[in-house]
Amino acid sequence: MKKTNWRVPAADRSLSTFVEALIGLKIVVELNNDAIARGVLESSDGGMNLTLTEASLQPLQGEAQSMTFLFVKGASIRYIHFPSAVKPETRVEVRRKQILGARRQHLSSLDQQQRLQKGVDGTLKSTSDPEAGMATSE
Repeated sequence: MKKTNWRVPAADRSLSTFVEALIGLKIVVELNNDAIARGVLESSDGGMNLTLTEASLQPLQGEAQSMTFLFVKGASIRYIHFPSAVKPETRVEVRRKQILGARRQHLSSLDQQQRLQKGVDGTLKSTSDPEAGMATSE
């Protein structure tokens, strides 16, 4: 069997990619100020900023506050807990395939746009002059 030297890009091996793989799950986030946020992970970015829906925020002392939307700044996160039934390797692999598919689709659309601009497909070149490229009869 032939061995390949294919490597996963560094961006796809980051902790933020793992957190993005948890989108849609109910998670618990421990914050640096000892507060605890709970909710469904709606979105995450490269800075580990999180958006939770159906959330609650429990400060160290005091009552929990329920809210429909909670933004958690990545720098304030201490720990992220996720359900024990979740298989992290499976979720990450699915997320990596989604990212790869999106990259391929983007590159394909860029390639198609470049071909249209060059006129490779037999179509007119895209220019700012609407009269350009039109055949004239004399």
